[in-house]
Amino acid sequence: GQEGLLHRLCFLASGSSVENKLCIQVDILRCQMCVQSQESMQSLSSLWHTSWTEVWSGNHLLFNPDLVQVGQVVFAGPTYSVQKGDDILHISRRFGVTVEDVLLWNPDIDETTRITGYSLVEMQDLCVIPETCINSAKIGSDTVVISNVESEM
Repeated sequence: GQEGLLHRLCFLASGSSVENKLCIQVDILRCQMCVQSQESMQSLSSLWHTSWTEVWSGNHLLFNPDLVQVGQVVFAGPTYSVQKGDDILHISRRFGVTVEDVLLWNPDIDETTRITGYSLVEMQDLCVIPETCINSAKIGSDTVVISNVESEM
């Protein structure tokens, strides 16, 4: 729940007469998670409200979804750069996901975006996990893909 946030961490080391302070900035990357103990592709996908096949399809270096290692970085999905005129509602429709999921995947976008009509900052990166493993999806205004076969409506 920290994706997209910047944290400034300061450490103070003090001794008998000397005090040293070191500060670092930590940028929490979007759409990525380090696997913790007892986590699986199934549990990670559940956190992201998607299926394990969706997550696995975005991790081309992971040959076996049953063999995720502690500390391994797993990608939830791609990042999308907000274009002029984009808002969360239209982005969610474009990728076939809910507004609630876009907000879940981007916890730095607070509830005030609801008040402002889901407006976003141009070139802002968002985590999106598009529906890539579905049997049917609407492409454009009149083409439907069903079982990987295109047909006109």
